[in-house]
Amino acid sequence: MSSHKSTRRASRTSWWRSARLRAVLSLGVVLGVGTTGTMASWSDTAVATSGTFTTGQLDLKLGNPAVDANPPQFTTDFAMTGMVPGSTKDGVLRITNAGTVPFTFKASGSATNSGVGTDQLGAALRISVYPSSSAGVCTGTAIVTDQPVNGAFLPSQASLANAATRDLCFRATLPSAASTDLQGKSSVLTLTFTADQVAP
Repeated sequence: MSSHKSTRRASRTSWWRSARLRAVLSLGVVLGVGTTGTMASWSDTAVATSGTFTTGQLDLKLGNPAVDANPPQFTTDFAMTGMVPGSTKDGVLRITNAGTVPFTFKASGSATNSGVGTDQLGAALRISVYPSSSAGVCTGTAIVTDQPVNGAFLPSQASLANAATRDLCFRATLPSAASTDLQGKSSVLTLTFTADQVAP
């Protein structure tokens, strides 16, 4: 009887060991498959290339034909001899956006005077700016009126698109109350325009 029990015990032990061995081996197979699967995973890449980035150009020109400085027609038109108190002289000037980006623009002035002394013609003259003209005479409602020549006289104007133009008419006036000391005096006015890029 005792021998039969021992045989059964040995059989059960052998079965248990065998089952554990099979489980361990199975686990190894599973782990092996998992490891092999990870090592064999595929990958891929793709590339996106941008287009070309190019900066714009800010380019304000004056006159017709458009030039960078001293448009000859304006220089000829915006001049006068024999001025007396109350005299006015008009001149049309074209502003051109010759660049590739829109801009706003403003203007300031200065005067180069003949003679000496504090009572100079440039200090006495007044500038007005109009949005239009007819036959060389300023028309419409003035944008600015009777501003001193020296210093900023034209505030920032509406945006001008690239390749667009705008004609402004400038009027120089010698006030009716001008001093008699201005007789025989002369002055050359320099109008400086500044373009500012419009924010995107």
